[in-house]
Amino acid sequence: MFSHLTDFSYQRSGVQAVGFYIAYFIVFILIAALLGGFSSLLGGSEAQAVERATQLGIVTVTIGTPIITFLVASKKKLTHQFPVVLLIVVSGILAMFAGALLGLLPAAYLTTKGGGHSVHTPPPTGHM
Repeated sequence: MFSHLTDFSYQRSGVQAVGFYIAYFIVFILIAALLGGFSSLLGGSEAQAVERATQLGIVTVTIGTPIITFLVASKKKLTHQFPVVLLIVVSGILAMFAGALLGLLPAAYLTTKGGGHSVHTPPPTGHM
């Protein structure tokens, strides 16, 4: 379920795509926690620190999820397909309104598409 998480060209099964989604969702939560902690060091009231942390989190996820979606599409050589380009843009829009919860769905979906390699396809043996 959680194998090959950094191999964006890997073709995942549905269960593996869920594992990819969960892993990167946790990464975004950790990034948000770090940014929130650093933003509290900037001073100001507690309300200002919370507002700053929220804004940083939104910006991070809105930029980060399309980057991950693009990396998956690029490694699978799918970026020349308009629906895939649209999914990259949609991932940012979804992230803007619902964070990584929805923003990572296009990336997880694309991980199930061909173009990369998977355990299910045996490597070539070199014999013909």
